[in-house]
Amino acid sequence: MGRAVLPLGRVDPRAYIRTAFESGAIEAETCRRLILEWALRLPQDVQPTEAARVLLAEYHGHDAHPMYQLLLKVLADPVAPAQAAQSEEPPQHKDP
Repeated sequence: MGRAVLPLGRVDPRAYIRTAFESGAIEAETCRRLILEWALRLPQDVQPTEAARVLLAEYHGHDAHPMYQLLLKVLADPVAPAQAAQSEEPPQHKDP
């Protein structure tokens, strides 16, 4: 017997992922912040990898979108949302 597919409302309860895809030209940095918020707000009984699988199927064909790329990372590594949010170091301030 195959596993049940989770409904979109369970895998993106605050519509962070949907908003990213509907926003058109969205920057990768914004997607990183959104995916972290998404991961933090998933229901406790929903695994990030399973949610990512459902979302990747929903947004199939948007392979070049930065959110799609982040969801692929989540599928490969469930710790990826936290890593993605920290993937770029903040700019270093230099004293004049």
